[in-house]
Amino acid sequence: MVPLLLSELFPMVSRTNSPENKPEQWEPVPPGTLAGIARRHRARDRNRQVFGAIGRCAVLALGIGLGWTISGRIGNLAGPNFGGITCQEVQSLLPTMTAGGQLPPEQAAKVEAHLKLCPECRRMREAMMSKPVSVRPHAPDPRKQARGTLLATLTTHTGARPHIAERTAWSD
Repeated sequence: MVPLLLSELFPMVSRTNSPENKPEQWEPVPPGTLAGIARRHRARDRNRQVFGAIGRCAVLALGIGLGWTISGRIGNLAGPNFGGITCQEVQSLLPTMTAGGQLPPEQAAKVEAHLKLCPECRRMREAMMSKPVSVRPHAPDPRKQARGTLLATLTTHTGARPHIAERTAWSD
């Protein structure tokens, strides 16, 4: 028999601190007690490992599913791709088309193919075509764009925003 403290085997049992029954005193335990304790300990460790592995697999599956969902949404932010061009690209070109602007033939063909297949973009074009010409959006003034680009470049390189007088007329 192996001497063992009863308080180690059964922590729920409280013993009094009387002089004849000190908790530090070793007492023999019945046969099979240690084997039962070891068996319960191994079972508890095995359950911790199994449930830990299940938890890690669940978190991994959740992460993969969430990543897949997010990447699918991010990849599709521009809208469906009909005719080799996305809704976002078509919608950025529609104001130019409806205002009478010309697109390169290849790009115009892609836009027309997209409009045949995409009801949302087709509705947007019809709405733009039904507006009066004065309300239709126009392309921005390239001179203002060039000025803005120049200012941004100078600001980036010099660290300070230079003062450039805006011209009202382009004369000598």
